[in-house]
Amino acid sequence: MPKSILVATLSVGMLIGMGGCAKPTASAPTTVTPASPADVVAQANDALAKGVSAATTSVIALQKQGVISATESGTLLKYFGQVASASQQVAAIQVANPSWAVEKPQLVALIPTVTLTVGSDISTTGAAYAATVAALWTAFQQAVNQQ
Repeated sequence: MPKSILVATLSVGMLIGMGGCAKPTASAPTTVTPASPADVVAQANDALAKGVSAATTSVIALQKQGVISATESGTLLKYFGQVASASQQVAAIQVANPSWAVEKPQLVALIPTVTLTVGSDISTTGAAYAATVAALWTAFQQAVNQQ
């Protein structure tokens, strides 16, 4: 079979298989459902937990490399532990409560009970990690209070 006939046969076969020529269709506009307040807070808590985990891993690596002392590492890890504990409490509240109306007051009550102190005897490097985790905690608080 000559090449031009083969191509024509394949082209016609493809059109028939696809139902002939495609007709343009109008698509319905896509609507985006806004995230619920509980979802927004859960996302902020997830970012907080991931940030604490990354900071913890980094501080351990910095200590192993001799960039920060074991004492400073211990101080920072204790601080990160306080934040991680708060994040776990938030997750427990969210899992236990089916509605935002019940969940929010519990989260609002939890926030002031979390005291984060890192101390002043840390290096600039350590302070940067502590500040990053503190900023994530602040962002979480704002997420709760803005909902």
